[in-house]
Amino acid sequence: MKHKRTALVVGVGLCLILLVTLAQWVMAPIHKLNDWEKPIEASRAKNEPWPVNTAPLDSLQRELALRKALLELPKKDSIHLLINLADSSINLFMNGLTIYQAKATAIEVDPLIKRLNTSVYWAQWSIPRKTVFSQANIVKEPVIEKVAPKTQEEFLASVTSPDSLIYDPAFVHLALDNGTQLILSDEANKFGGRTGRKLYSAYRWRRRGVFLKSVITFSQYTYEPKVYLEAENKALTAIYRALPEQPKVVIYYR
Repeated sequence: MKHKRTALVVGVGLCLILLVTLAQWVMAPIHKLNDWEKPIEASRAKNEPWPVNTAPLDSLQRELALRKALLELPKKDSIHLLINLADSSINLFMNGLTIYQAKATAIEVDPLIKRLNTSVYWAQWSIPRKTVFSQANIVKEPVIEKVAPKTQEEFLASVTSPDSLIYDPAFVHLALDNGTQLILSDEANKFGGRTGRKLYSAYRWRRRGVFLKSVITFSQYTYEPKVYLEAENKALTAIYRALPEQPKVVIYYR
């Protein structure tokens, strides 16, 4: 009888843990959406105008949100990142101009981000997002050693040969201030090969730890939606090297 009671208590405990885990997993995106809606509530409290959720005007208002975000980028000579999911482009943006562009060959967008209505979209993407954390397996300022050429042929070969470092698998991870995780990866080596996978694996283990802690302490789990893009490693390396350590990021999609 005692063993049966113990088994019952263990079973009930496991069921409770399973229910809490499931509840945390399901509710996390809802809590994130509520957080993203707070600027709307603050604006309405001040009787300020705010875009309405009207299907015929949706694409126009998102275009206006993009223009507003670009206008709010710092005017000084600094390079920023523009992710245009509508035309699958990754852009370097400076002083009102696109100075470099690469095409994404694969894109994955978190369902939470995909399903935002116009009001929440405006609240999150009508302003440049700050990068609060970044990591990459790319050497920011590579040191290249070359042997002095002895002939004219060797000299021509040395100045026309490409930087070998740009052919390494590329992986860039930017965490934005609204919780969005922007991941840029080499199209030929998902998550940038061994080094990139190691970096991303460390991030995933940290997130698992946070989730486990939220289950144990019955606290709210912070959801982090992701935008994942793949592109040519040479282009990604050039983009990462051109960006400051914590770039401003603008994301646009329809």
